[in-house]
Amino acid sequence: MRKFKLMFDKDKEIEWLNAMCQNGWALKRFKYGLYTFEPCVPGEYVFDTDLNDNVLTLSSGYRELLKEMDIEFLCCSGFWFLVRRKASYGPLELYTDYESKIGQYRKIRNMFKAVAILELLVMYMQLYAYWMDRDWIFLAAAVVLFLMFFTLLRGAIAMNERVEQLKAASQGGTWHKTKKDRCLLVIVLGMLITSVGVLDIFPYPFNELLSGAGFGIELGALFVLLRTKNKFSASE
Repeated sequence: MRKFKLMFDKDKEIEWLNAMCQNGWALKRFKYGLYTFEPCVPGEYVFDTDLNDNVLTLSSGYRELLKEMDIEFLCCSGFWFLVRRKASYGPLELYTDYESKIGQYRKIRNMFKAVAILELLVMYMQLYAYWMDRDWIFLAAAVVLFLMFFTLLRGAIAMNERVEQLKAASQGGTWHKTKKDRCLLVIVLGMLITSVGVLDIFPYPFNELLSGAGFGIELGALFVLLRTKNKFSASE
């Protein structure tokens, strides 16, 4: 059986793969959103995932280490690799202590940020190309790139929240979500609205209204962002 699914949250992905295995379908291969499953005894395997240690590949040394731990390497796809192990060995976690988990989420967050910035830069190149040539292909490409950028930014924010949660838990406290990450998303939305206005796509006065509205949204979100602090409370 094959399923196509785009996921940018490793914890939700593993939760889904384990649930599929509970229903008698174990992941066998994965490539760019296409998951291939094979029949199995319900709950036979547990899964985990991590970033490759060689960017797009997993080193032979890492694979040997996994083998020594009775962990089966399944595949690499992009920056990621997936593994599974018999559930009879117990839960599968490649990182078990707070420090290593925080390090893992930071690596994932930084990867999302780097790719998101690249997508944003290419998006602005496409917008500039459209402004010069008025070819709608460039505008369509810019929209797709923005959606990719926005998705990756949300992924980076989610990973940052995991880092803060783990840091608070390691100190015996509780982390409370703030408006900070939402403000970043609103600022990005304001940037997009401003960009559309500057492109002069619509007749007067809509372009001017879009540019002004986008700029206002950015300023408002930035004001809230600067006044927002992370919330942490210690457990008694």
